[in-house]
Amino acid sequence: MAFDVEEAIVYSFEWLKRRESIKYFSIIFIAQLFLLIFSLSIGSIFSVNLATLFFIFLTSLLVEILLGSITQLYALKSLGFEKATFNFSKYLGVLALDILSVLVALFWSFDKRLRIIQLCSLLVSLGILGFVILSIVLPTSYSTSLKETKIQPYVLVEELGSNNVSKITGFATILRTITSDSVTMPVTRKPNRGITLVYFMLGLILLISLITYLAIAFYNSIRLTLGRAIFLSKEIFPVRALEESWALTKGNVLSIIIVNILISIILIVIQLIAAFVFTLAGILFFGKIGGGLIDKNVKTPVEVKVFWDNLGAVVVAPISILTNSFMIVKIYSMLYKESKQ
Repeated sequence: MAFDVEEAIVYSFEWLKRRESIKYFSIIFIAQLFLLIFSLSIGSIFSVNLATLFFIFLTSLLVEILLGSITQLYALKSLGFEKATFNFSKYLGVLALDILSVLVALFWSFDKRLRIIQLCSLLVSLGILGFVILSIVLPTSYSTSLKETKIQPYVLVEELGSNNVSKITGFATILRTITSDSVTMPVTRKPNRGITLVYFMLGLILLISLITYLAIAFYNSIRLTLGRAIFLSKEIFPVRALEESWALTKGNVLSIIIVNILISIILIVIQLIAAFVFTLAGILFFGKIGGGLIDKNVKTPVEVKVFWDNLGAVVVAPISILTNSFMIVKIYSMLYKESKQ
């Protein structure tokens, strides 16, 4: 079961041919403009802290999910999915689906073998990181004795063991000694190759574990790409929509990645053009620091400059959202038809 990559890319811009797209473009533009003004207003009224940033982020995320759902519904209707619906309960379902898709991608792959490998990689990574962090922050009563006896950072665990320090605590003390300033005397002994090899192996295992975990998480996220479109087109539970997405995308991960990369390149080029145009216009009208063609003696307020710098992204946002929605729905449509044959 496969789909035509070229057809998916071409159809991603099908919305440009439809007059109805003007309505959705306007809705997205107004919503993005509101988010920009809202963010600047909140930032100027309240002090910028983690709570304020989280509130702005959460509001933007909820609006983005709403806009993405509306545009995917529009794309579904354009491809003949007449039973596709969207209301408040569906919106809550989409929120639940997005949360579940993140959890599945990160922790609970629908493929049992991948799930085991991913969880093992995560546990190994957390174990090594936890051990290193523990070794750094572990309060040790042996710092003084280390300085007094001039024990070097690269010592054998057995050497510390002879000073009534357990093997595990001794190794943790070595890590803490190397990564802190607890031992400041010049090194007079050569580094122990055994300890150096241990650190190298730990770092290598950590790197492999992290790469494995992230690779599986990325693969899972690709397999779940169609979840929202499936959920909007049918009256099913979010988990069932994710399971169907997993089934439909089997054997099509590479094709989906290729389509996403090519579409992303096109959208990035559009964003760069928009950024260049608005930056050039900003320099002409406001100047680099203040003033500009309007009045070089008047300094432009910071809020105005920030607003103008982000206006290009607001203009491009409807293009990105509509293009991605039509791309996802087209892939879903082709794979769905293939599965029925």
